[in-house]
Amino acid sequence: MPELLEQESAGHLQCLQDQAWRLGIQREELAGLTALEGAPHRVLVETAAADGASLIVMGAAESWGSLSKLLGSTADRVVRAATCPVLAMRGELELPPRRVLIAVDLSPASGEAMRRGLRVLAAIGASPEGRPRTAIEALYVAETPLLEAVLPTVDPRQVEADAGKELERFIAAHLPEPGWHVSGRVRCAGAADREILGRCAEAAPDLVVLGTHGRSGFERFLIGSVAESVMRHAQRSVLIIPPACAVGAADAAHAAHAAHAADTAGEHAARGPARVPVAVTG
Repeated sequence: MPELLEQESAGHLQCLQDQAWRLGIQREELAGLTALEGAPHRVLVETAAADGASLIVMGAAESWGSLSKLLGSTADRVVRAATCPVLAMRGELELPPRRVLIAVDLSPASGEAMRRGLRVLAAIGASPEGRPRTAIEALYVAETPLLEAVLPTVDPRQVEADAGKELERFIAAHLPEPGWHVSGRVRCAGAADREILGRCAEAAPDLVVLGTHGRSGFERFLIGSVAESVMRHAQRSVLIIPPACAVGAADAAHAAHAAHAADTAGEHAARGPARVPVAVTG
């Protein structure tokens, strides 16, 4: 039995290597290739945390059947548990992206998500000074049905004007450094996920960026998640940023990992790239 398990593991690793080579990924571009066993979402999240990864990249594959609809796809479950950003891919992603849509709700967690998202964009070439410049739009959905339930005489035009001013201040306060140009757009309408998906259909961004609020368990089951809804239904790649508290924990892990790498680097002059676990299926 142990020999059979070893053979199976070796076969999985060979399949992973073959897939990397077919995609044109060179051996020197990878920090390593590993084939692990277990529940995919759990193994991926635990491996990313142990390695101090700064990003998880995986396919936004569809899931079928009643169980997957209840529990969500592997990507859904990774997003719920990850403590670093998760890039859910749909098709090829142009680097740097030409158009990016960032969904915000004006909360502190959303501000941190925007800041972190812009830093990830910088890491993949979309710097403020880059040419051609990436067009970035921040979208805020003011859910007017909720306001009308509390204030029946609310004027949607005044709500939109006030929200536009708040969005401008929000964007200015949450840029990671000077030089970024982020335009703002407000929609006064219904559910946030529907409005975000509608804007995706209109603007056809290469990438959508949004944060999560860290809901879990029964609360998530009852009210759902805007991030998960957008990830499931947008025909675009989506970058999901975890809550600020989780990001802070990940930053500490990254710092410890970087310090350890520097200590063990010896006389090497250059440091290797950050480790990014990639989930490969099929």
